Amino acid sequence: MTEQQISHAATNALSFYAAAKRCNINGMVPIGTPSIINASFSVELALKVILYSDGVDCKGHHLLALMEKLPSEICIEIQNYLVVKWPDYEQQLKNCDKAFVDWRYVHKIDIELNININFLIFLSEICCRIMMEQIGYTSNVELQDML
Repeated sequence: MTEQQISHAATNALSFYAAAKRCNINGMVPIGTPSIINASFSVELALKVILYSDGVDCKGHHLLALMEKLPSEICIEIQNYLVVKWPDYEQQLKNCDKAFVDWRYVHKIDIELNININFLIFLSEICCRIMMEQIGYTSNVELQDML
């Protein structure tokens, strides 16, 4: 990918993060499925930006497969933030793995899906922060002060 394409993907990662937050504002009726789809796509794009900036080609919507391609120190950084609040980090992450695909077509699925939107939005926050640090990106999108 070109630097311009990477920058565009980073902007989109932050935009989908912001959209997920807006769908899940405290005090309002949460809009579940759109929040899940936006947050999971934000994570996917942020991870892809990190990988593309390291010259790693990647495709697909499976978050676990993308994370396996990341440098181990980034995976550890992500885990260290999340495991404090979610000791069942591995299971939470597994529940998010195919969220972008599964939740877009939730009306066609015969199995019960289990996902923690708070975990997913926090994962999106962390991935966007790491992405911005990794590529030296600045944005006017407000990230939550969750860290």
